[in-house]
Amino acid sequence: DGELLDDIKSRAKTLPSNISTIFKGSVEHGLILKHYNTEPVNLFIHTSESEGLGLAIIEAQSFGIPAVVIGVGGVVDIVNEQTGIVLQPDTTNLEISESIRKVLDGPMNNDSYRKIIQKKCLTTFDVNFNYRKLYQLITK
Repeated sequence: DGELLDDIKSRAKTLPSNISTIFKGSVEHGLILKHYNTEPVNLFIHTSESEGLGLAIIEAQSFGIPAVVIGVGGVVDIVNEQTGIVLQPDTTNLEISESIRKVLDGPMNNDSYRKIIQKKCLTTFDVNFNYRKLYQLITK
């Protein structure tokens, strides 16, 4: 959804016939999590050049979904060579498409690797663990 939606839909009409697109617009958060839990999702692509922490990436990786991202802001705290591919802000469309292919054709696109991604995410972003650690740091 957003102000560029019409432009993106127009550009999507020029894609090759083997590529299909669906534009859902604004989707309730619970439906996204349900989708991740019930449907096969091979890759999360996040090409924002002005991201803060990237909660959408954390949510996807909590389901073991690898990511291709632009490495800005806190994104580099979420995605690394174990959980996806981090690209530079000045990356080209070709480099993005090559990274997508690398994930889809590589070891990240299998169940055992997805468990590694999920475990890393749930360990790194475990709120109970992190709150206890923060409490210990500030009460010393």
